[in-house]
Amino acid sequence: MTDTATRTALRAVPELAGIYALTRRGWQWTSLSPGTGTLVGWFAWSGGPFVDWCVIRGYGEVEAVRVRDGDGLVWQRCGSVGVVAAELRDLPPPHAPGAPRLLTGRRWRPPGALRLR
Repeated sequence: MTDTATRTALRAVPELAGIYALTRRGWQWTSLSPGTGTLVGWFAWSGGPFVDWCVIRGYGEVEAVRVRDGDGLVWQRCGSVGVVAAELRDLPPPHAPGAPRLLTGRRWRPPGALRLR
């Protein structure tokens, strides 16, 4: 069962259900500022150098990436909350057939001073 704040948020923005589903799969989240600031989530895959990130700046301003070896970009999607949450849900695990693994040649870092060790 979800808490009252989660139920309220899901009623207000039903597309957040996809983000909430990521949380149930082990994603961790932090807000970079109090109130309605940027929300950053991540999931570090076990046994490998891959981390999936999601940065939510607003309803239509969401970015998701998969990075390898700290900051090597291998996959990226931008769009609304619902669209990006669905893309993350359907993204195969890093070592599964068809999963993106090749570096794009671009670097990506989470906003602010947030870094995984």
